[in-house]
Amino acid sequence: MHLYHAITLLLCLSCTLSPKAPSPTAAVAVPADSIPIPFFPKPDRTYPAGRAHVAQQREALKSAHAAGRISTDSVGKAFTNCLLQEIIPHWYGTPWSFGGYTEKPGQDYIACGYFVSTTLLHGGLNLNRYRLAQQGPADEALMLSLGDTVRVTRRGDAEKALALWRERLRDGLYFIGLGENHVGYLLKQGAGLFLIHSNYAGPVEVQLQRAEESVLIGFREFYLADITFNRQLMEYWLNDRKVPLQKTGVLMEW
Repeated sequence: MHLYHAITLLLCLSCTLSPKAPSPTAAVAVPADSIPIPFFPKPDRTYPAGRAHVAQQREALKSAHAAGRISTDSVGKAFTNCLLQEIIPHWYGTPWSFGGYTEKPGQDYIACGYFVSTTLLHGGLNLNRYRLAQQGPADEALMLSLGDTVRVTRRGDAEKALALWRERLRDGLYFIGLGENHVGYLLKQGAGLFLIHSNYAGPVEVQLQRAEESVLIGFREFYLADITFNRQLMEYWLNDRKVPLQKTGVLMEW
């Protein structure tokens, strides 16, 4: 039954993260407001039950991975699916505050860094959510990269950064640091780029937005760290090993 659940999860994931991708040229030409915003409804199960369900899926995936039945990339996609469908939807609408650090979605306030670190923790990553959340965007990206590459994009116009990401990023979930004072998740689906964050502007709450319609458009410097395709991070997740949160990644200009 556990293996069945793992396989079912991965099949569902292919529908969520892997739509038919347009060519890079076509992706850039698509008007942003014509791209549907993905909808991840709040699950029927409670938040604690959802976390327990994710833990069960992790055990099933661990067994399948150890037996060579699924790849590490597939594990990363499954982890992404857990975040997008089981954990993050509970947080939508939770109010933003610069000093917010609640562990309970919908109650009190949550800052942007704590939104990322808390959802990663509740998704099953064994990490210190306080230490991660208290870093600047670049250092937070370095810590999550676990020695891998952090893509640094500096553009005079944020639209140019978005065009680059549409062309060169694989569909999946990324940590994104914006300038020196904001962080969140960047989700790429085909030509669509979406920012999932605790928003300090407009509706001051956790939300998913088209990147072009978010605070991202006002920034000129970005730090991207893989989540879906970070193989070391997925090894830590599968084996419930403590993530060291050291600034050992490599900054690479993109």
